Amino acid sequence: MKIKKLIGILALGMSGVSTMVMAAPETGDREFTLSGTGTSDSGFDTTAYSLDASIGWFNSKKFEMGLRQNVGLSNTEAGGTNFSGGTRIFFDYHFDHDHWQPFLGLSFGAVYGDSVKEAFSGGPEGGIKYYVKPKTFILVSASYQFNVRESAGDGTVFYTTGLGFNF
Repeated sequence: MKIKKLIGILALGMSGVSTMVMAAPETGDREFTLSGTGTSDSGFDTTAYSLDASIGWFNSKKFEMGLRQNVGLSNTEAGGTNFSGGTRIFFDYHFDHDHWQPFLGLSFGAVYGDSVKEAFSGGPEGGIKYYVKPKTFILVSASYQFNVRESAGDGTVFYTTGLGFNF
């Protein structure tokens, strides 16, 4: 009798845990992500910083669209400071695997800055979100952006690792 009660309690507890850990965006959710990078040489003479942020909206459980913004600063040994930026709209399709949410999509927008050839760019993107809480995730992604007026083979790959929230 005690074993049956213990099994019943464990089964009830496990069913409660499994519903608590379900993680995925829902239709109508909004999303905010933030990530940053920085590099310096050993003497800290040349340094670069970058901040990426995005805001998105899920118009279905699997389809998200939104806006991504990138801002970068770099300081060179010669004493110059360069600004760069990029603003893109994106459309991503998510594959629902509970905590793991891989996605593929497209983004289009503009790149600009002091040492950047200003252009309209676009290209594919993909990545994965791992939900550490029902509405909080870690993001790893990459996108390939190329100037739409030039060869697609002359693009740039952007890597992102950050934190995101659904609300």
